[in-house]
Amino acid sequence: MSRIKYIYIFLVIFILSHCSTVDQHSTLPTIKPIDLLISSEDMPVDWKSFEVFSDEYDDLCYIDCAMIQFSPVDENKVYAEQSVYIYNTVEEAERKYKVLEGTLQLGTAPSNWSYHSNAANKSDVSCYTNESKSYPSCIWIAQYGKYLVEFYAAILPDRMSLSDLEKIIYHVDSKMKVVANPGQ
Repeated sequence: MSRIKYIYIFLVIFILSHCSTVDQHSTLPTIKPIDLLISSEDMPVDWKSFEVFSDEYDDLCYIDCAMIQFSPVDENKVYAEQSVYIYNTVEEAERKYKVLEGTLQLGTAPSNWSYHSNAANKSDVSCYTNESKSYPSCIWIAQYGKYLVEFYAAILPDRMSLSDLEKIIYHVDSKMKVVANPGQ
């Protein structure tokens, strides 16, 4: 009878230890999304940032995320926003990237867009003009392993050009290289 007990205990320990090794593949990365946000220094001259926040009501933010918003210094309305999301696995991030890709169908990539990320697994940009606005808005998305980034900006006359947006995306991409190429 005691021999059956030992076999049973061995089997339980074996099964539990096997379950824990399977779970280790989906560990959360150590770099927090808040540490990957750009600042007002990365924006055009005379732009300011608002408080960093995490939006638990955002459908894409169910593990961890961070957002920061920007506007010209003489405005209190948000004209640009960066969001960084983190997921348990690369596959989850890929699925969420496809969701974000759907939002890009509102517009088209600008013909004079020249920036290409060498760090992101994939990235895309789209610009559109809302009926109620006199200026276009652009959305850039990128996946870096388990991380997703979304950057939205209104292209405002004399305040934000497409060239400015490409420079901002360069800063976003530079920050994200640390998760795309660990140890570099």
